[in-house]
Amino acid sequence: MKLNLGQLRDLDAVARHASVTGAARALYRSPSTLSYSIRRLEETLGITLLDRRSHSARLTRQGEALAEEARSLLAHAERTERRMRLAQKGWETSLTIAASDLVPMGRVLSLIGQFYRETPDTRVHVTREVLTGGWDALVASRADLAIGVPADGAPGTAVEARTLAKVKFVFVVASDHPLATETAPLSAERIRHHRAVAASDTTRGLPARTLRILEGQPVLSVPDQATKHMAILRGLGVGFLPERMVAEDIRQKRLVAPALSFTAGESHTLCYAWRADEVGHGLAWFAARLEAEAKTGDWLLY
Repeated sequence: MKLNLGQLRDLDAVARHASVTGAARALYRSPSTLSYSIRRLEETLGITLLDRRSHSARLTRQGEALAEEARSLLAHAERTERRMRLAQKGWETSLTIAASDLVPMGRVLSLIGQFYRETPDTRVHVTREVLTGGWDALVASRADLAIGVPADGAPGTAVEARTLAKVKFVFVVASDHPLATETAPLSAERIRHHRAVAASDTTRGLPARTLRILEGQPVLSVPDQATKHMAILRGLGVGFLPERMVAEDIRQKRLVAPALSFTAGESHTLCYAWRADEVGHGLAWFAARLEAEAKTGDWLLY
């Protein structure tokens, strides 16, 4: 590696101030020292970075190109230094959050926004998971925190889990679907003949689950609840969706919620969870904030 950050910082200063003198003044160094640094960089790379024919010593095209690359490298180095200082203080340099498709992404992003005000230098990655996928992400160390995982699917590993919210599901069909005009409560046998729409479990290692699909029922598999919602609205199938998600559709008569003659487990408890082995300040912050928000009883905004 022939480049060093000090020389690149000098070149960047010359580019920003459009002169060696101005850059030297900004860096509290003498112009001769700064010129020597740039000349050493030229010798190292075998290219001309400064056009010295004029008094202002402007950058050449190669110099401008390298200065642009230098800014990116310097910014990355600065972020790395800050993250290492964070790690020294017990804050994670990165966190991955597995958010369930039952959790509105707006709430997750709002939470991340609050976190950035605490520590903007921790890298945060967000993935979308369905059903057991969030638990699988924790077990496989693909995620540090899972939000909205089903309470009844916790694996037998060292994880901490807390209740986040309960979501109520309702059976819905499009307003022009054949089942929409039924007056008597629908039996499982009556529904079985109509295609169900199901969000596919994203688990990779743990056993996949399906919910509220009747034996022998044809199925359209989609990636998440939002897509399932759209598919049912288009009459592509029937199924259970979060009550809040479809409340306005039912009110506007885009969807119909027929009565059922059987119980299909309409209530679903969601948790937030994390691995108990390593808890840094960042993960502890999320856990504490989720605990506080869960107490409001209104975390889900569907």
